[in-house]
Amino acid sequence: LLVTLDQVLNDGRPVSALTVAAGAAAGLMPALVVSRVYGGARGVRDHLSSLVTPRGAAAYCVLALFLFAGLWSFGIAISLALGQRVEPRALQPAAAPLGAGGSVALGFCYTLLPNGLSEEVGWHGFAVPRLQVRHSPLVASLVVWTLWVTWHLPACFGGFSPQRPLDALAECLLMLPVAFVFTWLYNRTQGSLLAVALLHAALNTAVAFLPMTLAGLVLLLLFASSIVVFDRMWRRRPVGR
Repeated sequence: LLVTLDQVLNDGRPVSALTVAAGAAAGLMPALVVSRVYGGARGVRDHLSSLVTPRGAAAYCVLALFLFAGLWSFGIAISLALGQRVEPRALQPAAAPLGAGGSVALGFCYTLLPNGLSEEVGWHGFAVPRLQVRHSPLVASLVVWTLWVTWHLPACFGGFSPQRPLDALAECLLMLPVAFVFTWLYNRTQGSLLAVALLHAALNTAVAFLPMTLAGLVLLLLFASSIVVFDRMWRRRPVGR
């Protein structure tokens, strides 16, 4: 259902038997595999419980909402203070009547559903905890980053979100520090899917509405490096955590 909704609302495809069949093919087979791994409906329910039952300090959810917007905005302020030109992002024509605030809120809510909730159930709900049984959070982040790149590249070159090769490469490299931030937040919140889903939606919203500057990129790299060092993410986590 989420895949079909994304195809209809985001890509403008008509509601048809073909659209529903494509969504089923993309969603049902992985769902069958994952539910088998988790032991059926009860296992899936337990796995998804952290979406509705907050874990960790509430401040981390607040941080998830404003981290990337803060880094991007601070980067814009630094660039303007240095006299650099920053081109603002224009609102989509359909969102113009809502104004900036309404467009941001609607964009966040929309991206939370098909992107934040559906993807993070796999990336950090399924892959990361299993990787961290045998590997450090740093290695787990690198593996997830590789999966992210594999996941996004077909869209870049397949017509869904076409990009020039250099732009696609830059986006893939930008995902690397982001992967460290996501794993750090997931571990800091004791495995909260809600926190990383909010972070995912907030990231997509910040990218859509705020221009990325060199200063913003530097701030992101500094933040990602600091959490890797501070949390010693190259060390394996103790058993049971």
